[in-house]
Amino acid sequence: MWTMRIAIAVVLVLAAVGCGNIVSDSDALAVRFKNDLGKPVRLALCNSDHSEKCENPAYSDPVPAGGSIEENIAPTVQTEWAVLDDRDRPMRCVVLYWQHDPLDEPVIRLSSSPRWANPCPRRSNT
Repeated sequence: MWTMRIAIAVVLVLAAVGCGNIVSDSDALAVRFKNDLGKPVRLALCNSDHSEKCENPAYSDPVPAGGSIEENIAPTVQTEWAVLDDRDRPMRCVVLYWQHDPLDEPVIRLSSSPRWANPCPRRSNT
């Protein structure tokens, strides 16, 4: 009898944990950036979501022409990314924000992102 109660308790706890994962959003979601600009670029995470020049980015990664890169971002946090040319000058900007996890992995085509401006003119679309 005691073993049965423990087994039922374990099943209920596991069910609650599993249901919690279905209902709640994760701490990070994957976003794929597709470089369809026809030349290699660097994708840089700016230090604010309202950068003037995106100087001293948190980090940056090369993205070859025709290639893509996956980055993790936090939902409910607006982020600004700069698409940099071969001289590290901002060409385009990507502002991302999700209130909830999207159903599918978002794919951001860099060619659909607005040209760099201060501030970045709008949130980017997938």
